[in-house]
Amino acid sequence: MFLIYALLFTCAAGLAAFVYRYDLCRREPWYMVFLAFGFGFAAMWVAGAVEDLVLLRLGITREDFAAKAAVVSLVETGARVAMVLTFATAFRARFTGALDGLMYGTLGGLGMAVNESLLYLSLAPPTPHTLGVEVVRLFAHSLMGGLVGFAVGQWVRPHLRPHPKPILSAGCLAVAMLVHFSWDFIAYQASRDALLKLLPMLLMLALMLVWGGLVAYASEQTLAPETVSETLPPDADEGEVPESA
Repeated sequence: MFLIYALLFTCAAGLAAFVYRYDLCRREPWYMVFLAFGFGFAAMWVAGAVEDLVLLRLGITREDFAAKAAVVSLVETGARVAMVLTFATAFRARFTGALDGLMYGTLGGLGMAVNESLLYLSLAPPTPHTLGVEVVRLFAHSLMGGLVGFAVGQWVRPHLRPHPKPILSAGCLAVAMLVHFSWDFIAYQASRDALLKLLPMLLMLALMLVWGGLVAYASEQTLAPETVSETLPPDADEGEVPESA
């Protein structure tokens, strides 16, 4: 059991380092990484309590796969939005746009995943298969958190360029919710069908491609000349690049 937990946290640390490496404009201090992770961990705890209450009030049973998956995906996506908004408000000086939203959302999503993984590990026998499932969970929650963070991050500084794109924000939220719903709907059925077992991996691959595309887009927009000029202080030289991303 100890080895499974150790491997889980090792994978989580490696994923956090991977995400941190993609902060291409300004490296955040290490303690902000831990704070984002902590925000996500707390957000999942709250989301779990809300899910239990909603499922109980609506009378949704374990066999109502679609209804349960819909509630969980809606509540946890809302928790991600609230987590990123809270983080952006509490650390407004460091949270300056879509790229920061994507990074902090991904790290917060990792915190949510670890919280959920600890719960499932406590309910299941520690096996290599169990660890594999939890590693996939780490990636899935992190990537979905990144999409939600990007959507929220666009609106933190709406007066600056690049201006937020409502369609892009709505698309990111819709993809995060749809993938989460599909993932849970498949998992709840515990099917042995090979295709259904393959679908979660395909969903994660699609998420990774979307996440990578958003990183490239947000980095390009953040480093664009018009963005740099609008974020420079009035007395700065034109060739000076601001610290904030």
